[in-house]
Amino acid sequence: MVTPAARREAVAHLCEAHQVSQRRACAALGTDRSSVRYRSVRPDDTDLRQAMKAVAAERRRFGYRRVHVMLERQGWQRTIPEGSWLARMLARKPWMLVAIALANKMARQIWAMLTTDEDYRDPALAGAA
Repeated sequence: MVTPAARREAVAHLCEAHQVSQRRACAALGTDRSSVRYRSVRPDDTDLRQAMKAVAAERRRFGYRRVHVMLERQGWQRTIPEGSWLARMLARKPWMLVAIALANKMARQIWAMLTTDEDYRDPALAGAA
């Protein structure tokens, strides 16, 4: 069992077949319960992935940049949330400069977390608390 999905299936099988609790099944398999209970919050992008694979299969020599251009021509677009600082900056500055600004911001956040020995706090959740 390598993937978390395989571990989840194994724990579910143990729970059903042997009538044991999830806690005991995880202990028997040496799996962390948090990884078994995890539910992804990632948006479902199977349509985009299929379109990407179709373009890549059709044009075998195209790299990721050219595949991206082909997908944009087909109407696929990943959006940046409206009103975010990233969207506001993209409206004013070239995308390469914005990419560098984003990298610098992340580097500053990581440096601050490492020097103060703190865990990451999501700004959206920190403002609500």
